[in-house]
Amino acid sequence: MTRLDAGGTAELRLTRAREDRTVAHSLPPERHEMQVPRTPPSPTDDELDRYIRTRYALLGIDISVLPVSDSEAPMDQERLLANGRSILRDDVEAANFEIDPQHHLPQPFPAPFTSWTDEENA
Repeated sequence: MTRLDAGGTAELRLTRAREDRTVAHSLPPERHEMQVPRTPPSPTDDELDRYIRTRYALLGIDISVLPVSDSEAPMDQERLLANGRSILRDDVEAANFEIDPQHHLPQPFPAPFTSWTDEENA
């Protein structure tokens, strides 16, 4: 049986003959449209720098021992962070790569069953 409560919500009650239990389901009075998913904004350089410093700290690497900016040094914090930002941004582009489901990758050693079929080395 269905009835409306004071708030205007429909409440459906189902009872079983053998058991003395009542199951109530609240139904919303109206339907809402789903929102269109949006792409989140790209992280700023400062946010990526914080992320990179945190990852290095969790790995036990202290990058504060490097000079902040020194072109004579083999590595400095500025170049290390710029390289990390570049890698993270490139990973996002690589993750958006669409794979062709019909593409067959070349194999250095063909499967043994190809000798039984008419297939040649692809």
